[in-house]
Amino acid sequence: MTPRRVLCLLLALGLGTPTAEATTWGGKRIDDPIDGEACEVAEPASFGSYIYQWPEKYDQVFFPLTQPQGWWRCGSGYVSLIGDTTLSAEERQAIAAYLAALPSDQRAADAPADFLRRAEAIYALRTTGAERRCLLHRALAFAFETMAGEPDVAQRHRQAALDIMLERLAQPDLAPGQVLEYLFVSSNYLREQGITERADRLLAQLQKEIGALPQDDPLADYAGYLRGLLDDARQIAPGGRLALEP
Repeated sequence: MTPRRVLCLLLALGLGTPTAEATTWGGKRIDDPIDGEACEVAEPASFGSYIYQWPEKYDQVFFPLTQPQGWWRCGSGYVSLIGDTTLSAEERQAIAAYLAALPSDQRAADAPADFLRRAEAIYALRTTGAERRCLLHRALAFAFETMAGEPDVAQRHRQAALDIMLERLAQPDLAPGQVLEYLFVSSNYLREQGITERADRLLAQLQKEIGALPQDDPLADYAGYLRGLLDDARQIAPGGRLALEP
């Protein structure tokens, strides 16, 4: 889902505030998807459109996925992206077996590197489509880089996301909004790897796609947002953190 669609949805739900440059959280109780016990998690209470200018814009993943509270953790050891707690019977059985095999201290470990590694293992046991896997890899990349301080793991996830995006961009059924998003993020990932010529080609293709959109197109706002990021994206240097230094 594009940033514009996300923001419009959250504003409609009363979860977004366009003025204050801060985010706040509220609590929520859910049933642990694995053992059914009560699980205390967090939900966004307020934020605004400024989140789309934060460093994660180069990965095109946004609050709340970029904060520790945006990764729901329960007593069983279960971890998921916020709100992602509906499991099939097969998924529940496989995840329960994985968690049961972990030492109790690993199931309970709540440092970012620990719960993110459980998230990796749990999502490997789940059935997800290409777009969801791509988002997951990008969210894990940003989280491992910024929360856990593990750039090598972040790069592995960015490569996995890049492989998905390039494959999907070659297919005719990719939704127009995803085309814009994938062209932008893929060019950033390639540039970080030092593959500058291909990154430039993807940005040129993105500019062409943006230029072809009518002003009244539903994607016009998102296209304008991406257009405003292009100059900064060209400054991404190979290696190191993806986000530019402020």
